[in-house]
Amino acid sequence: MTNKIQQFTSTGSKLLFHPDFIDNVRQTNLLLPISIQLAPTSICNLSCSFCSNRNRQTNESLLFDAVKFVLGTYNDLGAKTVEITGGGEPTLYHAINETITYANAKGYQVGLITNGTGFGRLSKETIQMLKWVRISMNVLDYRDGIDIPKLPKALTLGFSYVMNADTRMDEIKITLDRYIKEHKPAYVRIVSDCRTDWKTQQKNNQIFGALIKEWGSPYFYQPKEFHKPNECWWRYVKPFILHDSFVYPCSSIVLNSGSEERFHEKFRWMKIDDIPMAYSGMKQAPFNSRNCDHCVFSAQNALVGSLMHPNGMEMFV
Repeated sequence: MTNKIQQFTSTGSKLLFHPDFIDNVRQTNLLLPISIQLAPTSICNLSCSFCSNRNRQTNESLLFDAVKFVLGTYNDLGAKTVEITGGGEPTLYHAINETITYANAKGYQVGLITNGTGFGRLSKETIQMLKWVRISMNVLDYRDGIDIPKLPKALTLGFSYVMNADTRMDEIKITLDRYIKEHKPAYVRIVSDCRTDWKTQQKNNQIFGALIKEWGSPYFYQPKEFHKPNECWWRYVKPFILHDSFVYPCSSIVLNSGSEERFHEKFRWMKIDDIPMAYSGMKQAPFNSRNCDHCVFSAQNALVGSLMHPNGMEMFV
């Protein structure tokens, strides 16, 4: 049976499928990017109660020249994929078609995370360039429905839903089942509202995990486990580029208790212009994770950390 968490989420062990990355670290002790996340705009047409970036500036958008610089620079460094996400709602970005087209021309595989309301802003040619689309079906908490166009067969369609205070538990599965029947997504990922403490999250994982198991395929529940990493190296491997023109270590820093439900300044890594320097051959260092009490990438950081600190006994598995 296919493990949907491993296949369709970023908290699995996909790093093991990049032997070229592993070999490079062993030879040079330098980390290069595999994938990037790009949130080009803070503009959104919804106000979800569970939004982890709800206290952001709501009128920020990257200049398209900045987007081209980011995509070009990370492409030169070896990044193979880009996830266009929020931020806000990415289809509201003024240059969304140009961004996808440019990324495709650079050789990226492109994924899109959207609330599903902006498909009309995407050209048919642009949609053909997408490797996958994940629709946040929480739009159904606030609107009567969404129009999902007929998508290319080669494109992997997924749905995601966050259990939250606005969820109508007696209705949501009926509604989701209707969209599943019509559009046949490869998966429907269910998560709980991660803006909570460790104890509550553990309880939610247990309750919703059991419930979603009963719902059956294509549903799956993704438990979010919070563990502060000993060292944070993930910023080099899968950085998060935000609409404020800064690069952040990852997407989960907005979940930290001191984030104020935004990409807080204290979690900034660098300005976009400084990206080349971070991979220039200078000694790389982990991000200070003392405030990262809601990290969901601890396992990935541990794997990368073991590569950065070889102990001479690696052959004895």
